[in-house]
Amino acid sequence: MRAGNGQRRDGRRGVWRRRLDLTGDLGLVGRSAIILLAIVVLLGLAAVEGGSILFTELKLQDAADAAASAAYGVYGPSHSVYAAKQAAIGAIQENDDGAHLVKLVVDTRGDVTVTLKKKASTMLVHDIGFLKHLAIVKATSTSGPPT
Repeated sequence: MRAGNGQRRDGRRGVWRRRLDLTGDLGLVGRSAIILLAIVVLLGLAAVEGGSILFTELKLQDAADAAASAAYGVYGPSHSVYAAKQAAIGAIQENDDGAHLVKLVVDTRGDVTVTLKKKASTMLVHDIGFLKHLAIVKATSTSGPPT
């Protein structure tokens, strides 16, 4: 209790502090602001991660199209799968250096199908166990004679 002049009844001087009460209106507004801020941060992070994966998919598809076209351009006159593969690898390195050739298939009609794979550069997705598969992007493209 207060006796006067900042003195308590027990004779000690003390500073009276008001404890922050988070159960009233002020606490409700503060909690709401923190939750809203966390939601905005999570949505922003999801948008950046998703955009990075989408951009990687688009770039990889362009590289797959270029590789299939280059491979068919070499395979058509020479009928050499090895030469077609080398042309595809060259086109991949020219268009997207981080992409890897997974498969190159030449069918009986002479169509060349190329499959590429690349790991998207993300901040968190590639480190989280159950989301890792989302960061691995694959693209397939086929090129052949005009029909």
